[in-house]
Amino acid sequence: MLARATVSRNILPATGPVSSGGDQGRDFESYPTEMPGQVQPLGQELGLPDKALVGFSCTLQKDGLRGKIRGDVDKIMADGEPVEFVVAYCEADIPVSRRHAIERDVRTKHGIRVVIFDGNAIAEHLADHATFWIAETYLHVPSRVLPPPPDRPEWYEQDLVRWRADHEGVNTMGRLVDLAGCLHYACGTHDGRPDIPFWLEKLQYALAAGRPAALRRRALYEYIVANVRGLGDLRPAEEHVADFLSSSLEAENPSDLADAAVVLMYAFGAFARGRTRLTAGTLQGYNTGLQQRIRVLLDEEPTPGYRCQLLETLDPAAPARCRRRGSGGAPVPRRRRHHGQHLRGADSRPRRR
Repeated sequence: MLARATVSRNILPATGPVSSGGDQGRDFESYPTEMPGQVQPLGQELGLPDKALVGFSCTLQKDGLRGKIRGDVDKIMADGEPVEFVVAYCEADIPVSRRHAIERDVRTKHGIRVVIFDGNAIAEHLADHATFWIAETYLHVPSRVLPPPPDRPEWYEQDLVRWRADHEGVNTMGRLVDLAGCLHYACGTHDGRPDIPFWLEKLQYALAAGRPAALRRRALYEYIVANVRGLGDLRPAEEHVADFLSSSLEAENPSDLADAAVVLMYAFGAFARGRTRLTAGTLQGYNTGLQQRIRVLLDEEPTPGYRCQLLETLDPAAPARCRRRGSGGAPVPRRRRHHGQHLRGADSRPRRR
């Protein structure tokens, strides 16, 4: 769990027993993936590429650690898919000079890099606010040992503890709204960023096909926006973007079309920054399709309120044209426009900078 939270999320645990071949020195390992964003902050600091295969070894041994770790690396390199990187965890503390000697031995023999986290380093990582829950869950460390950071509100810390102990899926709109509030906070603050993968993982249940349509659509929206705003990358959510925008081409509710316009805005932004594999033609196709859908609904002579919402999504200047009085003499309510909740013109094209 610590490796998933700090080094890389795409980890496959090893399965024994030793009598069937053992773990071949790999207590667990990463698996090949084309999905970006799997390497976590510590892994990025170590220089770990997204697609690199990593072998992990763990030991509680206290003596002969130099030989133990070198032996594990030899086994890792002898069988299975070749790895480019090895991370070793050991409970005992290792003096810096001995740790450097082990790393040098491995680099000389195998030409790969090994990074060793000893007991002191593991304890330091477990004391971090983002990973302290691992110590609470598996080492039964009381939560009072680590107070919440001063710049994270108490409600967020309480919700985080509650959701970590909650193993039920996000199966109702109420639970989704509850989680979304925490996700919004995590995406919008520096101290909340380490929790974003946790919240996105909790959302997975609601994203599955067969969930209630309204629940799944809201979950898709939250997942897509969080990947862009929180992680700065649309690629992990590209399949969901296509799903969300395709279904929006048949939407009846103006609010659904407004949400689609926001998703499209984020997709254009990700394209401009090189953070998506979606093409300009694909995005422009969705843009044209959404405009056409809005015009179809406008031709059906909707109520004044719905008409304003549709025009506002189609054109940011539209609300100014809706400030006339309705047929009953009451002013037509003007819906507050969020930045970017409109579609680009049909002749616009996303541009790289």
